[in-house]
Amino acid sequence: MDIAMFDYPLPAERIAQVPLTDREMSKMLVLEGDRIEDRRFVELPSLLRSGDLLVLNDSRVFRARLRDGTTEVLFLRQLEDGAHWEALCRPARRFEPGRCVEVKGVALRVEHPRGKFGKRIMCPPDGVDLMAVLEQLGEPPLPPYIHRNSSPELRGIDIERYQTVYADPAGSAAAPTAGLHFSRRMLAEIETKCEVVRITLHVSNATFQPIRTQSIEDHRMDAEAYMIGDEAARRIEEARERSRRGEGRVVAVGTTVVRALESAAATGKILPGRGTASLYLTPGYRFTVVDALLTNFHQPRSSLLVLVSAFAGIGQVQGAYRHALDHGYRFLSYGDCMFIRHAHDRHTPGLS
Repeated sequence: MDIAMFDYPLPAERIAQVPLTDREMSKMLVLEGDRIEDRRFVELPSLLRSGDLLVLNDSRVFRARLRDGTTEVLFLRQLEDGAHWEALCRPARRFEPGRCVEVKGVALRVEHPRGKFGKRIMCPPDGVDLMAVLEQLGEPPLPPYIHRNSSPELRGIDIERYQTVYADPAGSAAAPTAGLHFSRRMLAEIETKCEVVRITLHVSNATFQPIRTQSIEDHRMDAEAYMIGDEAARRIEEARERSRRGEGRVVAVGTTVVRALESAAATGKILPGRGTASLYLTPGYRFTVVDALLTNFHQPRSSLLVLVSAFAGIGQVQGAYRHALDHGYRFLSYGDCMFIRHAHDRHTPGLS
C-alpha cells in the first residue's frame, strides 16, 4: 500500500504550539463510519455507558532532553541492565564510540556506534542516577514540530501540560497525547459511568518514527515495553466478554494503548505481566480487543495515521481530517482529538 494514501497537507499554523488553558475544552471530532459530529472533549462522558471499560496509559514523561548550547541528547529509554541508555544525540560527530561527552556537567560515555535511526548507547558515570539528574537539569521532550521560544513561563506550562494528570511510573520520552485532555474532575465523572483501568507502555520514539518507505508494508517499527497488572488484565478480559455480548466496549485512550492491548492479545487471552508491543497495525488488520478509540490528529505519513486508518477506514479518516482542517481543529500533540467508534460496534447509538 503506497504511503501517499496517508499523506495530507498540514499548514504550519494548524499545528498547536501551546496547550489550551483548560484541558477539557479541546474540540473532539466524533467519527462513526462516514458520519462526523463536532463536539468538545468535555462531552466525552455522554458518549460512554455502563459496561464500557476505558483503558489509560499511565506512563509518566521524564525530562528526557538534556541541552547545553548546540549539544543535545534526547534519552529514549533505560536499557534492562540499568546502566545504559538509548539516546539520540546531536551534533552526531561529537558522539563517536569511545568518547566521553560532557553535557550540562554530566559526563556521558558513548558505548556503541550509531545504531538504527541514528541512536547511540550512552553510559553515565557509575553511581549517577541519571533519571534524578534529568529531573533537575532536563527539559520536557517536546516534539520537533513545536517551534517556539522556551521561556521560563512556557517551560513551566510544558512541565505540567505535556503530562497526563494520572501519570505514574516514569519512562516515556514522549507523551501519550490522547490522555492530555483529561482533568481529574472529568476522570472522576467518567468513573461514575463506566470502569477505568490503567496499563503502562513507555513511549519511545518508535511510535513517532516517520515512514520513509514507499510501501507502508516495508516500514519497520521498534518494539515498546508494556506492563499490564493482574486486576487490569482481569477487567479487560471481562470487558471483552461484555463486548462480544454487545453489552459494552473496550475504549482505548491513545494509540499506545491500542498497540499494547492488541499485542497482548496476539495469543488469544490478555494475561498480566510484561511484554513488548511489536505489532505494526496497518489496514486489513482485524482488531480483537479495542472497540473505540480516543486519539489526537497525527502527522502525515506516520505509523500513527496508518494505525488510525486501519481502525476506522482509510477513506473515513481522510474525510475526517479534511473536515478537521476545514473546521479549525488544532493538530498534533497539543491539539484536538477524535473519538472513533469502530465499525463493528453495532450496539452504539447513532450520532445525534
